[in-house]
Amino acid sequence: MPIIFFIFGAVFSCMFLFAEGIGGIIGTVFGVIFVLISFCMMCKGYYSVYFTMGPNNLTVTKKALCGRSTRVYLPGELISVELTHDILPTRDGRTFNYQLNINTTNSGTDIAFRVGQSSPIFTMEEIGYFNYVINFHIQNNMRM
Repeated sequence: MPIIFFIFGAVFSCMFLFAEGIGGIIGTVFGVIFVLISFCMMCKGYYSVYFTMGPNNLTVTKKALCGRSTRVYLPGELISVELTHDILPTRDGRTFNYQLNINTTNSGTDIAFRVGQSSPIFTMEEIGYFNYVINFHIQNNMRM
């Protein structure tokens, strides 16, 4: 999606080369706005999340097209990590929605990842195993 916004914005940003008057200016302004939105989406639209379990900490790295965000959780900072899914019916079939929540002791819930697909990404066994392993690590290695 960010790449589509960027291409659309780049085409409209060059509008002043082909159109004269107010139409060219308006097209250029809309093009620049779409390019800026695409850059925001490329920097903040996380598409993958990596967990690194240390001896008594948990490192969460969220990757986007143009950058990454890394957060290290120390003992006593996490309550749980929960990968949830919902299956919603649509006109064309159904949608599989996944959400990764990081529940912290001081700032509530951080939604690390949210995605909806027309086909399943994870099985119930994979979701259960992920939740078990991460939360077992939190409960046994990160309690104060």
